Amino acid sequence: MNSILTYLKNSYQKRKRYFKEATEIIAADNLRMALTASLITVLLLIVLLFLTPYIIEGWTPTIYHLMFVPISLICLGVSYFGYKKKLTGNKATAICTFYLVVLFTCLSLIDTVAAPERAACFVPLAYITLFSLFIFPFWFSHGLLLVFETYYILIVHHVKPASVAEYDIFISIVGTSCAFAVIHLIMYLRTAAYEHQSLYKQLSMLDPLTGIYNRGGGAEAVNQYIESCNPNTTCTLMILDLNKFKIINDTKGHQTGDIVLSCMGDILTKEFHSTDIIVRFGGDEFMVLIKNMASGAVVKQKCRDIQEAFRRLSAEKIGIAVDCSIGAALAQNSKVDFNDLFRQADEALYRAKEISDGEQTSICQYIERDALPAV
Repeated sequence: MNSILTYLKNSYQKRKRYFKEATEIIAADNLRMALTASLITVLLLIVLLFLTPYIIEGWTPTIYHLMFVPISLICLGVSYFGYKKKLTGNKATAICTFYLVVLFTCLSLIDTVAAPERAACFVPLAYITLFSLFIFPFWFSHGLLLVFETYYILIVHHVKPASVAEYDIFISIVGTSCAFAVIHLIMYLRTAAYEHQSLYKQLSMLDPLTGIYNRGGGAEAVNQYIESCNPNTTCTLMILDLNKFKIINDTKGHQTGDIVLSCMGDILTKEFHSTDIIVRFGGDEFMVLIKNMASGAVVKQKCRDIQEAFRRLSAEKIGIAVDCSIGAALAQNSKVDFNDLFRQADEALYRAKEISDGEQTSICQYIERDALPAV
């Protein structure tokens, strides 16, 4: 029993994360599916209306069969509109729900009012197929399915003979039960695929040696933050360079060099918040974006702490106290361009390398021109 409860709890947490993190992806997939399903529905209707008289002798379409075609064309138009407009959230859900309601209503009328003396053939199949098309939260998909089933049972009980009605009701309950199982299975597969995709993306964005962002992942994360904050971005971009790292690599070996790089990765991870963006930008160069902070005094103290901790830890690990130079650019409520911000921080880094007082830190205020006034 405990294992079952653990499984259900884990499944719930995975679905919750999936719907929270992949909102836009889910909306796009749902709208794409609504458009595709609507188009297939129209094509199938035309083909079946044409072929059925040749398959079932004496069969003629009822008004419900004929109404299905223009109604399906309306669904196609609505789905196309939502897909082209790239609707998200409740609007995307409303379009998919509209398609389900229209399709189920038409199929239930064909299976009941159009031929009350015949057993149903479309509705049980619709339960299993329709609800597997879209990505809905469990409470919504299950609730909608139960509403459809209740509606169908009532209309069957009202219009069909008892001998036919009890058969149709039983088959619809079987179809509903199968639909619940299919919904759960497909959701399990979707959340598992999303987790694997997220893990792959995360690994592709991380530096394997230090465990922090690599160049590509870090640049993407920084750009996303700046774009989300512009035109009022407040941040500090720091670039750190390990002094005489090439000499250490050449004289002590690459394994020792890797230890030094790992030391810097560990220090930066401890010194900054988990929300800040820490990057190994390449070789012996690191980058840190401090979010929502642009205080020169705070940055100077942070640089001193990093340099002191790095000298101490490197001496402990390899027997040599390694220094680092740091350049920083501060942006205060500005419209920031990442390339320009990086260039200014990089120029501050080169100025820091020329300082001989042991601090080796240079800070500038971000401005949208070439001049770089030192702080």
